[in-house]
Amino acid sequence: MPTRQYWRKAGASKADADLARQQCSQHLRNTDEYVGLLKESAVITKIWHAERTSAQKKRRKEIAARLGQLHDACMAGEGFEFVRRGFPVE
Repeated sequence: MPTRQYWRKAGASKADADLARQQCSQHLRNTDEYVGLLKESAVITKIWHAERTSAQKKRRKEIAARLGQLHDACMAGEGFEFVRRGFPVE
């Protein structure tokens, strides 16, 4: 049964993409920038929603965007290409 895959690489299966994603996550968790962003994000998240300032909300979006950029760069470094809507895997 076909499934959807969002990271593709010639000759790579979904299992290969999952393994690369896990390795990237492991690698990123060992970098100071990634860990610092996660900690800062957690502090903002703990603040009650109604009490968050607009600056904190904006910073949270910036952090999320940077975390995504780091992950995307790692996957691209592994040779994978991001496909927005995915593609069918036979």
